[in-house]
Amino acid sequence: MGKQMELLFMMNYVDTYFNNSIKNSDEIAKNFCDYLCTLSNEDFIDKLIITGYIPDIYENDSSQETIFTKLVEVMTYEWARRMGFKSEYVKQKASYQDVNIEICGKTIVCDSKSFRLGRSQAAPNVKDFLKLADISKWLERYPKNQRLGGLVVYPCKHEWTKGSDAYQYCSNKNIPTVMLPYKYLAFLLKNVDKYNSNDLAYLWNYNKIFPKVLKNKNTNKNEYWQKMNSEIIKITNTTKTDLESFLNYSNRLINNYININIFYLENIIDTIKIQKKKQLDEYDKEKLEQLLLDLMIKENTKGIEQSINNINKFRVEKEKADE
Repeated sequence: MGKQMELLFMMNYVDTYFNNSIKNSDEIAKNFCDYLCTLSNEDFIDKLIITGYIPDIYENDSSQETIFTKLVEVMTYEWARRMGFKSEYVKQKASYQDVNIEICGKTIVCDSKSFRLGRSQAAPNVKDFLKLADISKWLERYPKNQRLGGLVVYPCKHEWTKGSDAYQYCSNKNIPTVMLPYKYLAFLLKNVDKYNSNDLAYLWNYNKIFPKVLKNKNTNKNEYWQKMNSEIIKITNTTKTDLESFLNYSNRLINNYININIFYLENIIDTIKIQKKKQLDEYDKEKLEQLLLDLMIKENTKGIEQSINNINKFRVEKEKADE
């Protein structure tokens, strides 16, 4: 299990800095970038495949979550660097893309997505995944002749089953925006010696790939991937078998990563159970009875208590203070 726990390397990396009371995200990102540079392509590719899954033990909007998502952006930057592209991860966050990538003098604005494995939806809300207006705004910072398009990269376990507005938006030739899971970035890097990486710019040739927007949400997922896979195979000088074999390998690695996450979370539950059992063993009978009574009352009255709180918060007029 020790070897498998290495798949949680990004969480371990964040935890190491927090345990040492270092919480400056820019400093951690810079050190993480230096660390990634020491990895072989093979090792980096395996780590890239499982990128983008925020640990479920982190509190929402916590410092750990913020730093973890920054490291995901650094992974995207490092991928672009290894592909031979000019790249930078953007430190400004308000109304800016996560990563800039330049191919043959043309800019791609990239949004690196991270989601929790334990989130309540199979796929994200489209508005949380992509806003074409944001892609357009980011691209407008560059001269027209230096714009290539947008790129959204994301963990593949958060995708729609049949179709979505996302595929419609990502087939719009007016704002060409490619959506690719991290395992696809890994495939492109795995085979980089077989083709000229600058030819990836053809993925944004939407006049050819998507002359019409894919509007049918019953079919547009399959239509998007049929066209995108065909173009990727052509650009990389690979075959359909090559791509399918690599994606199967990636899926096995991701499934293993998911099982390790479940094992890790179950261990936390087991630890909490042991701790609570130890606490209970130290209580006398009277205190245990009071704890049980409090829990039973709380469970049976929580809906009523919430109603009272809502009434007081939203419906009761507050008395004005005497002037």
